[in-house]
Amino acid sequence: VEFTNNGTVNTSNSNITLNGGVFTNNGTLNGNVKAYLNGTNASEQVSVKVKDLVGGEFSVGCLTLDMSTVVSGEIIEIKGEDNTYTGELELTGTLNGTLTINGTGKVTFVGDASVGRSGTLYLGSGNDYAVGNAEKTGQFLLYGTLTPVKGETGTIDIDVITKSRFTAFSGAKLSGAVVVTGAGTIDVSKAQNPQSVSEDISADKTYGQLEAVTIIDSLTIKSGYTLTVLGELIIEDGVTLTIEDGAELIVGSARVQGDNASYNAIAIGVTVDGSIIVENGGKLTIANAYDVTVNGSIESDGTFTVNSDVTVNGSVFIDD
Repeated sequence: VEFTNNGTVNTSNSNITLNGGVFTNNGTLNGNVKAYLNGTNASEQVSVKVKDLVGGEFSVGCLTLDMSTVVSGEIIEIKGEDNTYTGELELTGTLNGTLTINGTGKVTFVGDASVGRSGTLYLGSGNDYAVGNAEKTGQFLLYGTLTPVKGETGTIDIDVITKSRFTAFSGAKLSGAVVVTGAGTIDVSKAQNPQSVSEDISADKTYGQLEAVTIIDSLTIKSGYTLTVLGELIIEDGVTLTIEDGAELIVGSARVQGDNASYNAIAIGVTVDGSIIVENGGKLTIANAYDVTVNGSIESDGTFTVNSDVTVNGSVFIDD
């Protein structure tokens, strides 16, 4: 079964139904493509709507999209005809254009999948994202931009499963609202973007996994607000970071989904060359970090929680 479009096809008022096979789009498609997953029954029918997907080969039978064929496109929906199948899309190849993924379903990066330096991948919050699955491993390489669809709120997780890998390189951009998690290998050390912070924190603030945050002047996290660092945190020598009553500093992430405790973002590390003071009622939470080194001091009259190896060359004082 094969359908090839070299011009412009508008199916907004109708559907193209393929029982397996390959859909190749070298032109412009605006409308619906309905396909049977591996040619099976209607309960597993998957509806994929593609808008302005230019120069793409879309393998409908196995629902695999080669991102290297995309110039600019939007996947509007990935869903089943009923509740028995929610829809699944596999992405592979290198994206050097712009691709937006909306809808509700499961999106998995398999084989060699990457976003090139000129590529931008927008993720909608309705899908579950993973690198690799039970049948296939994945290697996701980020050179370009990975970010939520404009207007999205909240956090989007990408789960890197065991034996799969996510690597970000210098110049890559990863939104703080996209958290790469999981039991696979996650390497963002090559892509750390230096951020110098010197002003008090008087609003909730999150620095993403590709940001190395250095506190260069003494400052306070004000009561009622949270500073979250998912990449790296450095407190310079001679600098004091104060966490007020009702405020919190979080490094890394350890959100648990169901029985899966592997959903976490491990920070590069924490280096305290200066001082951290946690006031009574304040919280210092190192949820996940590869390493914590204290060359200066940490003094806590509040709550100090750490899930990391800690090397103390200075002093740590905790008082109830």
